[in-house]
Formats: sequence, C-alpha cells, structure tokens
Amino acid sequence: MQKQQKPDLDEISNAGGAFWRESFRKAPHNLYTKLSKVTETAAKRFTMEDEALPAFNFAPLLTETETEVSAIMPSTSDPAAPNVAATRIEVPL
Repeated sequence: MQKQQKPDLDEISNAGGAFWRESFRKAPHNLYTKLSKVTETAAKRFTMEDEALPAFNFAPLLTETETEVSAIMPSTSDPAAPNVAATRIEVPL
C-alpha cells in the first residue's frame, strides 16, 4: 500500500475513531469497525478518485441441467477447458 501510495486507514496512525476494541476477546482479535465509520473517515481524509480495478473473466453460467451433467461427466480432462453439457453418453457392456 505504501509503495503504491494508495490511501489506507489503520487504527494506530490515521483513523483511530473508525475502530474500537471489545473486551470479550483478547487482542489482537478484538478490533472492530463498521463500514459507515470507515467510509466517513476515508471521505474526511482522502480525495476519492475513480480508479480502474482489475477485472476477472468468468465462464458463462450453466443451466441447472448443464451443471448436473457437467459435474457428473466433465467434458474433458483439461481443467481449464469449459464444461459442456453431454448430449450422448455411451457405456460399453
């Protein structure tokens, strides 16, 4: 974060009011916040700019039937290949 000069908030140096500790757990597992407090504190401390975020490509959603078939019978042994619904299955006897 510091190397990339990204805005950040933490309990110790710049956003203590957005965080609090509860006594029913031992530190460091007792630090809490609320999204509204973090958002409010960030708006006061930083000029928020729109920034392009990395995008992830996902396979198209399958229908329930396609999901059931592809879970039972993958289309290929290549895990990177997309699942395709089986149209015919032959079982030699």
